Amino acid sequence: MMQVESHSQTENWSWKSQSAQDAAEILGIDGLSEEVPTSAHVVLAAQLKLRHLRRELSARLSNSLEAYQVETGLNSKADLSVEHVWGRIRRVQAARDKLLLLRRRLSADELMSLPVK
Repeated sequence: MMQVESHSQTENWSWKSQSAQDAAEILGIDGLSEEVPTSAHVVLAAQLKLRHLRRELSARLSNSLEAYQVETGLNSKADLSVEHVWGRIRRVQAARDKLLLLRRRLSADELMSLPVK
């Protein structure tokens, strides 16, 4: 006999996948939480990370890294190259897109599982 999983079990299984956990970690979202983050939470976390990374990139491109370090207190990241910052930006964008796609799929599954009146 086949057992049908409840929506919450499916949602938690999808959210607990390794790729979703990795994406959540990149965005700084608590991946160990039982609740799946909302789309708004994912977007906000990504915006905050991207804003920080774009400032870092701008500082590196304008050769004002010393001023940036004094302003933010970042001394350990002084050796990071522009390409490395671009890579981090791309990873944050990919993590955001992955989690938003997961949310969209979960919402679609939820709509499909609603009883027809």
